[in-house]
Amino acid sequence: MVADCYYAPEPGLLERVDGLEGTLAPLTEEGARWAEAMRDTLSVSRDWTPLLVEYSRLFVGPFRLPAPPYGSVYLEQENRVMGLSTNDAADFYSGEGLDLSEGFLEAPDHIAVELEFVQFLAQRESEALGMSDMKQASYYADRQRVFLERHLGAWVSQFTQRIIEETRTDFYRCLAWVTRCMVLSTLEALKSRS
Repeated sequence: MVADCYYAPEPGLLERVDGLEGTLAPLTEEGARWAEAMRDTLSVSRDWTPLLVEYSRLFVGPFRLPAPPYGSVYLEQENRVMGLSTNDAADFYSGEGLDLSEGFLEAPDHIAVELEFVQFLAQRESEALGMSDMKQASYYADRQRVFLERHLGAWVSQFTQRIIEETRTDFYRCLAWVTRCMVLSTLEALKSRS
């Protein structure tokens, strides 16, 4: 759900984030409050143009990019896209049998891809728990923790801070807080279980 918000906004986004606060509440009350505020900002207007303009300004360019949505920008000394950390993220995906679709034009360490990967691992953990396969559940919980420590959890604070400081919309400000609360709370919960 949160990953969807880091793609170009389009009609239907409100339906995809509807109920996010209920999903987040057991993990992070603060994140749930921000998710509710984020949903409310979407329900006020049906004109997607201002949100699309802000999305492009923050994450796409063509000029100054206030909040690059790529982990390597924050993890590499040279602040560049497609560094060693990008390859490491791609290795995590392929280690789970996943490939980026041919039509996907973003780098493997794009915020949406990393969020989707963590969601994939959490879903696998949940499925394993549902089958009482504690070994598999532990494996997927550990993969989430390690990935978050090395990737998303290591750069999410810097990335979301840039959004908070640079955005001109309440939607992206709320999204930044939702993302930060969700990722850091998930990482903390996983660390406390290991």
